[in-house]
Amino acid sequence: YETNSYVEVGKTIKLNAKVNYKDGTEKEVKWTSSTPSIATVDNNGVVTAVAPGIAKIVAIDPNNDQLTLEFDVTVLNTNVSTILSFLLESHESNVFSRDVQEFS
Repeated sequence: YETNSYVEVGKTIKLNAKVNYKDGTEKEVKWTSSTPSIATVDNNGVVTAVAPGIAKIVAIDPNNDQLTLEFDVTVLNTNVSTILSFLLESHESNVFSRDVQEFS
């Protein structure tokens, strides 16, 4: 899974993740930021860059808090080069998915 993204301070990106169960059902994940001083995340996976650094954004299975997927979001200063700006734009449309098996 691609779990690294980049964003400039003051901008947002959207992360996407769903839990796919073996019975074919799908659920939205819960989102949280382990580093809200660097980046915050809302219930829809929209990450807002607050300060330069590497933020840990976590997608959590709503039925099992032990099943998680971590995303590293690198927050860069707003004066990035044209090449880095291109890289940032290319990461804005990433889609992530995680298959989860239920164990009995």
